[in-house]
Amino acid sequence: MSHTIYKYTFPVADDFTLSLPVGAKILKVDYQRDFPAMWVLHDTRAMSYETRKFRVYGTGHEILGVNYLTYVGTFQMHNGDFVWHVFERTDFSGTTYIEEILTEHTEHKDA
Repeated sequence: MSHTIYKYTFPVADDFTLSLPVGAKILKVDYQRDFPAMWVLHDTRAMSYETRKFRVYGTGHEILGVNYLTYVGTFQMHNGDFVWHVFERTDFSGTTYIEEILTEHTEHKDA
């Protein structure tokens, strides 16, 4: 197998998706030339792709649905004034993630 590292830029948004080859491994998240980016190792001959879902949280922001998130990396913007943390959503249907967020939000409001 032949592997290569590719860079994917992404928005600073609550949610975003990337189409990546099946089995791709995220190596690093950082900020380069005014854009957040993710460096990903994958098989250059991969024929199958999958849509992977991500969430971005700022330092100090509430994180809901943490049981369905896997930490990917952290990057800084504007000389460290803004620090963002990227998580991959591990719920592939989306239903359990949304249900957990609603439950946590309801519990938080009732507390």
